[in-house]
This record gives sequence, C-alpha cells and structure tokens, in this order.
Amino acid sequence: MSMIRYIITGVAGVGIVSAGALAFDQTTRDNNGSIIKEGELGVFSFKVGDCLTDVKEGSSLDQALGVPCSQTHQMEVYAETFIEDGSETLPAGFDKKGDEYCYAEFPKFVGISYEESKLDFTYLVPSEDSWKEGDREVTCLINDPAGDVEETLKGSQR
Repeated sequence: MSMIRYIITGVAGVGIVSAGALAFDQTTRDNNGSIIKEGELGVFSFKVGDCLTDVKEGSSLDQALGVPCSQTHQMEVYAETFIEDGSETLPAGFDKKGDEYCYAEFPKFVGISYEESKLDFTYLVPSEDSWKEGDREVTCLINDPAGDVEETLKGSQR
C-alpha cells in the first residue's frame, strides 16, 4: 500500500511531500516510550515526544532519524490526533484543520502562546492518496528556527 503525506510549514506555508506506508521503528525506547538509542523511524511511527533529525525541507520525507532529545535534533513531535471524517475524498481545507489543531496544542506543550514564542511548528496531514487509504492523522512538529537543539522543547517557555 502506497501512502503519501505532506508536511505543511505552519507559518510559511511551504509544502514538503512525504511518501510511503512506513510504520517501522528501529529506535530503542525506555519503559516510558522515550527514545534512548537512535534509529530510523517511519513517518507513521512518530510518537509525541520523539525528537527527529535528517528532516530535509523541500525533499521527500518517508522517515527520519529518531534520536534521544539530549542529542542534536531538528524537530520534536508535540501532538497527534485523528480527524473523524468519513469522506472518500480529502475535504477542501483539511490542512487548515491541521494548522488549527497544532496551533491550539502549541502552548500546552511549550508553556507559552505561539505569539510569545521564538519557536515554530510544522505539521503532517494526509494527502489525497493516503486519505483514500484511511489516513486521518495530523502530526504536529515543533522546531527552533534559529537552528538545531539538544533538549526537549516541552515546557521550554521559549
């Protein structure tokens, strides 16, 4: 089964295509589910709290390197949800639902509003093809536009 998903940058609106029905996790996790040893992580295996690197804007994304948040990384998964919608085709403006959801979840994760923060967010939403295959997931990713970080951004109030 081939599925395609998109990363939409929240503020800038730049789209990144991601492809593949990739639900694999080659990381090592502790009993709480936190990554303790890096490994390849399929886009459909991202979990809240996962820190990611090897995410290249403007190129295909079907996986990323999941790393402990104490290691240098580009993005962190901060929220996920499934949108209930039985439509056979991707509803117009679905990406707006992703933007609204991730925007609302941002202060819960960071500890301050998006407007007060120096951080940015990006999100994954289904493409038309993955929607037809039943994909209804929205995944929110947070990053620091100033560069890579070496800690979790949860509760950072930055």
